Amino acid sequence: MGCRRWSPDFAFTSILGPRDIKDIELLEMKGPAEKLLNYHRNHPGFTAILHRAIDQVRDYGRYISYPANHTKIMKQLGYIPTQSRLAVLIGRDYQDGERMEVLERRRAETPDIKIITYDKILETQADQLSRIVIPDLVIPTLRPGEYEGARPERPSKKFKAKENAWHGEPGT
Repeated sequence: MGCRRWSPDFAFTSILGPRDIKDIELLEMKGPAEKLLNYHRNHPGFTAILHRAIDQVRDYGRYISYPANHTKIMKQLGYIPTQSRLAVLIGRDYQDGERMEVLERRRAETPDIKIITYDKILETQADQLSRIVIPDLVIPTLRPGEYEGARPERPSKKFKAKENAWHGEPGT
């Protein structure tokens, strides 16, 4: 395959170990600010950067299947994957229902690649955390758009780096 460096952003193996299931999940990551869809009036579709990410992760999956690469893969992973699942993490969900409809249609047309947004990760994590039962713990659920522009709260005490001490606390 004419390229010297083949390295997906992440490669995941089964939590049970490669002896039980010899598959691998390959993930190509792009930033949350990347757009997923172009603005073509009659034929909206994936942006060029998303197409490139899809091509990249497909190339990684193909690379693993070539027997000429098995020695290198065995050295890196300790086994030869028999199946690879491919995914791209990119961008944010759209607030516009029509754009989300186009995105879902385009996703369905690319069944071999899972296209995941950062919003989906946040939503999944919030749902998982909400299932944990801890007395008196309130976990706010954030939905797309609620956290845009939000800034984390800053500590009320100021750290003075020069003296390596907290201001305002007695005895420090």
